Amino acid sequence: MTEGAPVIEELLEARKIIESHNAMMAAQYIDVGSLKKIEDLLAEMDEDIKRGDIDSFSEMDYEFHLSIGKAAGNRILLKVLENIKDLLRYRQSTINSLPNIIRSSSLRHREILGAIRTGDSNLAAQVMTKHIKEVIEAWKKHMSPVQGRKRKNRKAYLGM
Repeated sequence: MTEGAPVIEELLEARKIIESHNAMMAAQYIDVGSLKKIEDLLAEMDEDIKRGDIDSFSEMDYEFHLSIGKAAGNRILLKVLENIKDLLRYRQSTINSLPNIIRSSSLRHREILGAIRTGDSNLAAQVMTKHIKEVIEAWKKHMSPVQGRKRKNRKAYLGM
C-alpha cells in the first residue's frame, strides 16, 4: 500500500490499469449483442442525467464498465474488476456527485463506445485512461482527505 494514500485512490488507480486494458481488448473482440447492451446502458444513463437520478446513473455506470470487461473476454481481469467495483460501489454516487463528473463521464463513455465500435483498440484504451484519470483528479480535488491535509498544511506554512 502507498504510504498515506487513501484506499479509494488506490482502487481508482487499479481501475485505470485494468479498464484501459479491457477497453483495448473489447475493441478487438466485442460482438453485436455486447455492443447493443453498452449502447442501451448509455441511453439509460442519458435518461438518468435528464432526471437528475445520480443513484441510477451510478448503477448504469457500474454496468457499463462491467460490460466492457465482459466483452474483453478475460475472466480473471473481469473478476478483479468486479471486486474493485464492489469495493467502490458505496462511493460511486458520491463520486458521481462531484462537480461536472457526470457530464465528463457521459462524454468519455461515448468516446469509449465509439472507439470500441470502430475496433480502434489504442483509442479505446487511451480514452478509458483519460476517463478514469479525470475521476481520480476530481476525487483528489474534492474528496481526498490526504489532499485536504496537504492544502491545510500548505496554508499553515504560508501563514494563512
